[in-house]
Amino acid sequence: MAATPDYYDLWDYADPAATETRFRALPDQDDPELQSQVARTLGLQGRFDEGRAVLDEVQPLAEGRALAACLIERGRLLRSGGDPAASTPLFDEAFKVAVAAGADDIAVDAAHMLAIVGDASEQVQWALRGVRMAEGSPNVRARMLLGALHNNLGWTYHDRGEYESALAQFARGQAVREQFGQGPQARIARWTVARALRSLNRNEEALNILRALEAEHASEGAEDPFVIEEIAENLHASGQTEYARPYFARAAEALAKIEWVEPERVARLRDLANGPG
Repeated sequence: MAATPDYYDLWDYADPAATETRFRALPDQDDPELQSQVARTLGLQGRFDEGRAVLDEVQPLAEGRALAACLIERGRLLRSGGDPAASTPLFDEAFKVAVAAGADDIAVDAAHMLAIVGDASEQVQWALRGVRMAEGSPNVRARMLLGALHNNLGWTYHDRGEYESALAQFARGQAVREQFGQGPQARIARWTVARALRSLNRNEEALNILRALEAEHASEGAEDPFVIEEIAENLHASGQTEYARPYFARAAEALAKIEWVEPERVARLRDLANGPG
């Protein structure tokens, strides 16, 4: 079993610039796997050309798990840069190299990425393959990826209208996040559980989860607009339109400030906040 380097513990995915600084301050800057993670921080900052340049320099020197790491990060740069089709063969190659090297964590990560970018007919198979590998691995980082795999499976089932299966996957993802102390991700996982419950018309159960999330954020002086939006949707779906309107208004105001949120989504929330219900 190929050991996972300690520097993965330095990741802060919410702050890739700070993570880049930490990685560049480490010794062993000639380690291709370390540089693969530098490339990933650059991709998360939208600096795709710089990330590719880093990989161009170190990938020819890489082998085993380091080569698998370079391949998967090159794939991520392509996907995030707008070319998911070109990323697929890289993730596939990363999976094969990682399996041969005994790098379970990278192999599971590659399966996770293939479950995202692969053909619809293959997404579930790749996700389930990743789940089986992670569950049977002694590699802690591989097992931690179960949260992402269950999340992906949940959304795949949800998009198909298979809401009971989606709920089961979201619940498993929540359990993994909580097991590994992944606080922010665990909150998102709880939100996904609530979302599946709404699709099953189990609005009161969804609202119980969402109210708890709302209170937790409020205790920290914060508000999650996606939680607020989901509270509004559940209130509206259960006929509590008057109570839903202020939540729709708060969600619309906050989501309008998020660049990737579609204007049509915000417009609908504003209509529901102001309309007759």
